[in-house]
Amino acid sequence: MAEEKEKQEDIPVDDIKSSIKNVFSTVLEEEGESQQYDHNKANTWIAKMCDQCMERLIKLRKPYKYVVQAMVMRKTGAGMHVCSSALYSSTDNCVCESHDVSKYLYCVVTVYWCSI
Repeated sequence: MAEEKEKQEDIPVDDIKSSIKNVFSTVLEEEGESQQYDHNKANTWIAKMCDQCMERLIKLRKPYKYVVQAMVMRKTGAGMHVCSSALYSSTDNCVCESHDVSKYLYCVVTVYWCSI
């Protein structure tokens, strides 16, 4: 019985990944084809991405608390390494999605969740 309830409340990870990619596109599409990095716009892009991801997660109506973290970086030929660490039970999860937004930008969004 407990296993059945647990399966019903699982987060659809593939749906979250596709939602994150849609959010990338929606937020940065407003900038047009060039989508060049602009330090003055980066905070706005990140805030919009986090807010829109959170809205989509809340619409799933699952008994979880969420943390959404985003990063936008200018492509300059330098490498990028993103790392995080968490301790959680085997039923909780997290997903990280990175994306080459354009020839000028990288974007990484990480979503963590834990059951209530």
